[in-house]
Amino acid sequence: MNFLPRSAALLAALACAPAAWAISLQDAQRAMDTHNPDLRAAALELRGAQGDALTAALRPAPELSLGSSKISPKHGVGSGRWQDKRVDSTVGLGWTWERGGKRSLRMRQADALVEAAGLDMLDTKRRQQLALHEAYFGLKAAQDNFDVAEANRRSSAEQMAAAERQVASGAMAPVDRARLAVDDLAVADAARDAALDLRDARHALALLLGMDESASLSADDDWPDATLEPASSAADPQQRVDLRAARSRLAAADAGVSLARSERRRDIQWGVE
Repeated sequence: MNFLPRSAALLAALACAPAAWAISLQDAQRAMDTHNPDLRAAALELRGAQGDALTAALRPAPELSLGSSKISPKHGVGSGRWQDKRVDSTVGLGWTWERGGKRSLRMRQADALVEAAGLDMLDTKRRQQLALHEAYFGLKAAQDNFDVAEANRRSSAEQMAAAERQVASGAMAPVDRARLAVDDLAVADAARDAALDLRDARHALALLLGMDESASLSADDDWPDATLEPASSAADPQQRVDLRAARSRLAAADAGVSLARSERRRDIQWGVE
């Protein structure tokens, strides 16, 4: 029984894809900054918070009112000059004077939320950069594993072809060929797993870059130098962007409490009619 066609067809079906697009880590970083959905969502949230801050800084606008009353059913409607109409018309102008520091509290709350949204965007970018490095070099590792598995599969296929010729010539017993066939199936299975891992790694990187799921990517950069020691960071842990964002939200919550308490002070409305 010949196991070679089945294993080769299975691997060809898994590895059948368009030509890979070689991309460097720098190009991947630029693509992620432009198309990553999480970064775009964080930017939209920041823009929304900035718009809320502009709205919170607005003072109460004057209100203009027009009204008519005591319309005469005989001389107030119908034809004739408007000067002869018996209608009491009023024009009013009103303005609200906010008391209790409501506007300043609104601005303080909105500014704290803007700061929190900006820090959230920085934290999202930091986490996405970390995920990008993991996905990029994860793809490179999957490519290397696939190359090794593919080389093993070709070597096993050649060995099986030689065994077939030896069995036909009587130089090898069929039972020995069967043992090689079992090993060939194991090698083909490893190659299939490597092909699946390569597809998953490409899919993970494509999601970070905001690309089509079927995009065929290839990590083009070399492996980083393992002999270089990572730079030691002496930064204060309290200055982490996620902790600073949490403190900004706490300040916004305090401002919201103060704003709610300021409602005890009645606003004054001025009006002229």
